[in-house]
Amino acid sequence: APNPKCPADDTELKKDQVFPDVFTKRELNNLRLHCPNTGCSWICTNEEMQKHDAECAFRLISCIHTQCKDKFLRSHLGEHLKSECKYRNVKCQYCRKDVPFASIQAHVGTVCEGAPVYCRYCKAEILRKDIEQHEQLICDEVPGTCEFNVVGCHHDG
Repeated sequence: APNPKCPADDTELKKDQVFPDVFTKRELNNLRLHCPNTGCSWICTNEEMQKHDAECAFRLISCIHTQCKDKFLRSHLGEHLKSECKYRNVKCQYCRKDVPFASIQAHVGTVCEGAPVYCRYCKAEILRKDIEQHEQLICDEVPGTCEFNVVGCHHDG
């Protein structure tokens, strides 16, 4: 690999001619820097800036749910996750399972075993987990062949 070049005058640099400038590094690390995030008044050294940036309440961040594309200040993350994010988990009121907020209506309307549904025959409110048994064994309104069809009754219902 070719030797690196000086950014100032394009002179080729050889490894035996280059050494780390400890004094300059120390000077740079001791510089007082202002946090670049709007609204933050934090002032710290270059070394401290990385740690601060990872914690700064005024830093713009993305939601922790990868499907969510919202961006907001780090200080707002808790509120976003608690009441705004469409992908936050909520407890289904019927089965108590955790379901993404964006899917709760579909969950209750189609798959939740604890959700109330109505018998299509007698219109009674039954839990989804019990509706099949109700319609097959319990409901008196289910249309079907008369139990006396073996002796000639042709009544349906």
